[in-house]
Amino acid sequence: MLKFSPMAASLVLLAKRALVSLLLALAQQHGVRVNVTRESADAAVEAAFRAVVKKVHPDKGGRVADAQRLQDAREKWRSAKTKAAPGSRPQLKPHRLLPVSSSSKQSRPSLIRSSAVLLTYHGVLESGWPDFLAFVNEHLVAWSVLHWCATMERCGSGKPHVHIMLQFHAVSEWRKVDDFCFGAARPNASTTDVCGEGLCRAQLQRSIDRGMFYVWADKIGTVFASNAKALTEGNYLPCWTGCQKRYQVDKRWCLVPATKSGSLP
Repeated sequence: MLKFSPMAASLVLLAKRALVSLLLALAQQHGVRVNVTRESADAAVEAAFRAVVKKVHPDKGGRVADAQRLQDAREKWRSAKTKAAPGSRPQLKPHRLLPVSSSSKQSRPSLIRSSAVLLTYHGVLESGWPDFLAFVNEHLVAWSVLHWCATMERCGSGKPHVHIMLQFHAVSEWRKVDDFCFGAARPNASTTDVCGEGLCRAQLQRSIDRGMFYVWADKIGTVFASNAKALTEGNYLPCWTGCQKRYQVDKRWCLVPATKSGSLP
């Protein structure tokens, strides 16, 4: 069991109490049965969080603001514990990709500490698209992915690359880019959505949706299969598609008059 200094322990306890109070309030509001108190074990609090966040999520009729408050409260608690632990690493800032020098083979990989990330894989051939999708589906649970969308494109030189936008259930302290390697292909990672806007905390879901739409939308270079279907896949697509998990599209995002699945509204 980790031993914290009195001051550090106090900060951890305060953050835990704040999370538990919010969990109980939202659980009652959404009709979720949870049995936790300020003195409950950390594992019980984490289990309660997972039960409540499923109901609070906008896809289940919840409010984006409540889901964000809940995730922020857990993040503050986890950060307090990490910061208080002996030999802990420095506190990381939210919603950033933290690049680490790659000057030597022994250097640590980059870390992703954000609610969502855009990954770009180079060297994936068109024939490897089915294998890539199988790879993604096999790892969705391990990566704790809530929403995702992927596509294959060609750059000006004709070389293919794959974009995949991932939205996670929660921020992770030490999620590594290397955890997302597809064979020998190590992805480039960015927590900006498109046009360098980045993830806006005030409108987080809308910002992530913009990134999803950027991946999904038909662009110059999008690769099409022999049946004229674009190489695009995911569980989170625009509102006019048949996907069960859908998002509204801001018309300012629409730069072309037509898309992969019909005309824009």
